[in-house]
Amino acid sequence: MKRIQNDDLMSIEQLEQEFGISKNAQAKARMKINRGKANSLPFYKYGKTILYSRKAINKWLQNFAVN
Repeated sequence: MKRIQNDDLMSIEQLEQEFGISKNAQAKARMKINRGKANSLPFYKYGKTILYSRKAINKWLQNFAVN
């Protein structure tokens, strides 16, 4: 897949490389939106292309912080 040249948007592969979230884990987290769960992985979909916003991913990860 082509590398996205945008400061905020990432592909599935870029998210895996930068955040260490496997493609399988991404798919499972995206599916939570279909089950109505609030903590689903935020993403954009255009056709078959899935993109993530770095800002949205960082905000999503804060929900899992352990104090």
